[in-house]
This record gives sequence, C-alpha cells and structure tokens, in this order.
Amino acid sequence: MKKVVLGTVIAAAALFTGCEDVKEVTSCDLKGYVLGYDVHACVESEDDAYIRAACTSEYTGFLGSSSVSSAVVSSGCSGQASKICNSVQNGVELTLYMYGSAFKNVDCKKYEDYAHK
Repeated sequence: MKKVVLGTVIAAAALFTGCEDVKEVTSCDLKGYVLGYDVHACVESEDDAYIRAACTSEYTGFLGSSSVSSAVVSSGCSGQASKICNSVQNGVELTLYMYGSAFKNVDCKKYEDYAHK
C-alpha cells in the first residue's frame, strides 16, 4: 500500500514539474452602465502595469462609452462569462469576459470597434 501511495505522489509531482510556466495575469473587474443597462465585465492581461493604470472608474476604454461605477484590480477573471473576446488595445493583448445574458450574442469584432471610439 505504501508503494502505491508513494507512486501516486511521485506521479503527481512529475505532472506539475513537467508543466510549462503558468502565466500570471492581472485583471480589472468592471461594473457600470452602457446605454442605460447594468453591465459587468472583466478584462485580463499579462501586462500588469497596463491593467493597473487603466483600471479606474474614470477610464472607459474597456467598456467603450460607458459610466463605470466600480473598477477593481484582481488576479484573474471568473470563467463563468457569457461571452469572451480577445482584443488588442495600445499594443497590449487583452481578454474580455462579459457576464449576463445581454452579452451572449455580442460580436467581438463589433465590440472592439465600439470600445475604440
């Protein structure tokens, strides 16, 4: 029995040490209003400085022309999004997670055009 447990532990350790480096992301969890609707979105990137500089309630670039009521820096977005779009803003690769049924049919290309206005 000890050999089985030891073998399992060694196998698990080998799996983790054999993995590539996990990339760290910084995220900005945003809540606000777009066209009179409550919205919740989260933007994440490997560029920590960019996210931290942009994650303020005054910045509207992630949500386009909107009123941001809350912007909180964190270490990753929830995977429970109804829509996920990849974007590049100012040369920085971003992943945008949108929450709620209103976003299910959002076209990522149209979102990107809207956000850059």
